[in-house]
Amino acid sequence: MTTTTLTPPAWGRLDLTILPEPLSRLCVAEPLDLLIAEDDPHDQLLMTLASADAAPPIRVTFTDDGAQLLAVLRRRIDEGNTPDLVVLDIRMPGTDGHDVLAQMQWSTDLRAVPVVVLSSSTARSDIVRCWSRGVLAYEVKPSRFDELVDFFDHLPDLLAPSGFRPAG
Repeated sequence: MTTTTLTPPAWGRLDLTILPEPLSRLCVAEPLDLLIAEDDPHDQLLMTLASADAAPPIRVTFTDDGAQLLAVLRRRIDEGNTPDLVVLDIRMPGTDGHDVLAQMQWSTDLRAVPVVVLSSSTARSDIVRCWSRGVLAYEVKPSRFDELVDFFDHLPDLLAPSGFRPAG
C-alpha cells in the first residue's frame, strides 16, 4: 500500500494512508494510464471522446494491432512507465487479442499488467478463452456512445476491489 498525504491550506493535513492505493489515486486525481489496442480509427476516436471527461482523468495511448501493443508495452515496462491497464480488442489483423493474451500470460513482466477486453465478439469461445487467460473483464463494445462513456467511468472500479496496480 502506498501512502499519499495531501496538505491543502484550508483543511490542514489530510492522511490517505487508510485507503487502498487505487482509491487514494482517485482522491488526488492522477490520470489512469490506459494502453488500448484498437485497429479501427473510428473506434479510436469514439474512445478518445468517451474517455475525455472521465473521473479520474484518463490518459489513453492507442496501438493499431497486437504486435504493436506488445512492443509498446515491453518498452514502457523497461522504462518503468507501466500502464495501469490494457484495453484489448480481440478481433484485429495480424497479432489478434488472443495471441496478445497468450504472450502476456507466458511473460513474467507482461503477466502483471491487468487487461480488460473490449470486443465486438459475443462468441462464447472468445469469452471463455479470454477469461482463461486471466483478464479482469470482458466487455462487448457498446452500441451507444453513453454506454462507452460508462465503460470508461467504471474502469477504476475494476482495479479498486483487488487493490491491484502494476509496479512501475
